[in-house]
Amino acid sequence: MRPISPPGEAAPQRVNLALARPTASAGLLAFVILTIAALVLVPIIGTRYTQPLYDEMRTVTEPGRGLVTEIQLAIALQGSLLHDYFDTGDTLLLGRYREARGREVVANERLAGLIERLGPAVAQRYTAMRQQEQTWHRLVEQTLPRGSERPATGDPLQAQLYEDVLVAAAELDAALDVATRSRRQQILAAERRQRKMGVILGMAALGALGAVIWLGARLRDHATATEHARLALEEAMDSKARFMRGISHDLKNPLNAIEGHAALLEDGVVGTLTERQRRSVQRIRSGVQSLLLLIADLLELSRAEVGELRVAPQTVDVSGIVRETVADHHAEAHLAQHTLVVTAPPDLPLVTTDPARIRQVLGNLLSNAIKYTPSGGRIEVRTELRRMDGEGDSTDWIAIDVADSGPGIPPEMVDLVFDEFTRLGGGEKPGAGLGLAIARRVARLLDGDVTVRSEVGRGSCFTIWLRLVRQPHPPKSPAR
Repeated sequence: MRPISPPGEAAPQRVNLALARPTASAGLLAFVILTIAALVLVPIIGTRYTQPLYDEMRTVTEPGRGLVTEIQLAIALQGSLLHDYFDTGDTLLLGRYREARGREVVANERLAGLIERLGPAVAQRYTAMRQQEQTWHRLVEQTLPRGSERPATGDPLQAQLYEDVLVAAAELDAALDVATRSRRQQILAAERRQRKMGVILGMAALGALGAVIWLGARLRDHATATEHARLALEEAMDSKARFMRGISHDLKNPLNAIEGHAALLEDGVVGTLTERQRRSVQRIRSGVQSLLLLIADLLELSRAEVGELRVAPQTVDVSGIVRETVADHHAEAHLAQHTLVVTAPPDLPLVTTDPARIRQVLGNLLSNAIKYTPSGGRIEVRTELRRMDGEGDSTDWIAIDVADSGPGIPPEMVDLVFDEFTRLGGGEKPGAGLGLAIARRVARLLDGDVTVRSEVGRGSCFTIWLRLVRQPHPPKSPAR
């Protein structure tokens, strides 16, 4: 099934040409696209890999080393101040020791927040250092005097523990240095790989450039072949249109003759018919009328495909056309036991369009709604000013909605209902599936469109869109 083409465009055809889609050209085009994409993506991927390492060095490893150095200096300063304090008993030195101890605590708190991001080896060294620190500080606090006591004599600093703390801090610093070097090596390795890939892709790009030149020559040949195919297709479409006109003429004459003779039989011109015979004649006439309508639809579709549909634009009152068209379908809706209502405000702006084509499109939509809505349903026709869904400009449209309470359209069929010979319901309803295809072609010929929104079990809403070119309302006639 072919998709519907906008007005003025030929319907797309599938042309099987040997040169239309050559495998070699497709593969070469894919190679060119992949090469260009790789040239763009490789630096991006490399940056995405190395940037976290750079960020980690900037926010974790380098600050971590600085904090370890700060802890080492604080411990060394504490040891020196305690040594002097126990030698001299100067309480000022004890105050300075407390300050250094406070700086060590702050540095440890900040370092603790970074340790888990530095790997298990660094975390293990940090834990060992903290244990040594805590053991040493507990011993120091036990040795410091209370109140006005004199400082103890001897070696309260436990020199061995103090040295162990300094050694543990040095080992932590060494572990941080190893972590930093590891990240730098990863960054350097990634940069080397990126440079290598850049060289390879550069060579591939040169090859792609040559391929593009060769492909351009092939595409020119293909364009020439495609143009010849297009001309052949246009000639085939014209031949199809001529054939459709000829065959429809040859079919309509005998069908009209059958219709005429069946009408004479039904009217009793050649004798009175029994009720059973009358029903048979009525079926004959109904079948002939269906065939005549199908031939008319096929002719209309054929004219649309070759661009022979004609419009006669004039300034019209769309609300009036809508009300008249709905009135023409009241009897049909009444027979189907439907409620048919119309909302068409009389103050809508006048538009320039073809009133006969509007009646044709709206009539097709109404006939479908009446046909596919189960008996006792509701059909609403609404006319209003609106912006088309997805429009990026400020164009105003007159929208004519035909909403029904029918079974709705399955989601997988919504995009297909405007194709020729597409029918829902498994062929249970009369028709050939041409009404919506013709309706959309005619609407697009009027610089508009037909769209649909539907939900299974909730009904469908087909919308005719007419581009609004505002015309002044004529002065109202005085009331009589």
